[in-house]
Amino acid sequence: MIWKISTLLNRFGLRIPEVFWKGEIVRFITESRSERIVEIPLVLSNIPHKKSRILDIGCRYSLLPIQLASLGHEIYGIDIYNYGRKHPNLHFFRNDFLESPFRGNFFDVVISLSTIEHIGLGFYGEKRDLHGDKRAVEEVKRVLKPKGIFLLTAPFGRPTDSTWYRVYDKKRITSLLSDFEITTMKVFSEERGIWQPVSIDKAEEIDSACQVRVVIFILAQKK
Repeated sequence: MIWKISTLLNRFGLRIPEVFWKGEIVRFITESRSERIVEIPLVLSNIPHKKSRILDIGCRYSLLPIQLASLGHEIYGIDIYNYGRKHPNLHFFRNDFLESPFRGNFFDVVISLSTIEHIGLGFYGEKRDLHGDKRAVEEVKRVLKPKGIFLLTAPFGRPTDSTWYRVYDKKRITSLLSDFEITTMKVFSEERGIWQPVSIDKAEEIDSACQVRVVIFILAQKK
């Protein structure tokens, strides 16, 4: 597929950087076929209406920072890989979030869209830290203002750790967020390409170890 696109672009004399359109393919497939179908609308619908200072963790392929910046929010993105899009309201930092440059009590909202489960496993070339998700949540707490909002999505089901991501059940995710007040918790499962709400009890029986088949959305507030 990538080879065909490259040939077509060359035929019409279009010189789009390969790294950009490969990233666009990844983004399109991710957002049209994966749990992003439910994650992104949930995040957008829970952003405060007033202008806010928002941090998006792990935003490499996402349009979410641009969408939020276009709505007038002051957006900060952080990822260990470069982010190719620009907007006057967007400030991007190429860093490991565990070594973030942000001062304490700085953000109104922090977003972790299917990111926290990867942190510290070393799959993307970051430093290996088996407690990376816990350390990342501690960092979220540090950079959030008092009563600040944490919007989190992550794989859900029978708890496990792979070389790529962690899967959480209710006990594990609530332990991870023990320093926050959880106000909203919603779970969705996928069957035959269709995502629908599911009960937590049923979701905890589903195996998401090889493919994410269940996702949890949480809105939590810094205590």
